[in-house]
Amino acid sequence: MGLDEVGYAIPMPTEYVSTGKPLFTLYQPHNLDSEYRCDAVWLSNFDILAKVQNFQIDGEKDSDTEYSNVINEDFVNEFKDIEFKICTWDNKEANFSAVCHYSNGKYEYVDEIWNRALQQYQRPEEHLIYKLVNQYSTPSVILNLNLKNDIKLYATVTDNHLSGKTFIVDSMLINYQIDKTEIKLIEKK
Repeated sequence: MGLDEVGYAIPMPTEYVSTGKPLFTLYQPHNLDSEYRCDAVWLSNFDILAKVQNFQIDGEKDSDTEYSNVINEDFVNEFKDIEFKICTWDNKEANFSAVCHYSNGKYEYVDEIWNRALQQYQRPEEHLIYKLVNQYSTPSVILNLNLKNDIKLYATVTDNHLSGKTFIVDSMLINYQIDKTEIKLIEKK
């Protein structure tokens, strides 16, 4: 089971999320022979420990899930690794960043969420990969502008001279003293 302790291990259920305090009950032996009566049981060197399975000892699962994409390395800059603060449960080592919800009388881990843009269910990690590959797999037009407008960070921008292209704000630097905004726009795909 991937434990470094000696003794008898009682695995917790894996088909649902366990919540609350565990209750352990030890029963006395049943009378096997009517000639002897058993009123008490004495135990020595008895400990109960709650342990989390260590998959590095077990060797069957790694604690991290890494998503990657194979693309032409001649035309790309390497992205830094992205670590999710909240991620999906992947049946590996226990973590505190997996989200569970109460449904049908029990707690369940969130595996997939609805992607409204694609009209399908996806894991959040897959959604991010799709978004990044879709945005950066082909070259994009980048505009650097100096404006005196109030453009919001979440705005989409179009230009009459660049028909069919929509831009989103990549970075924004506001100088309040001279009322000027330096904006870097990137083509939204």
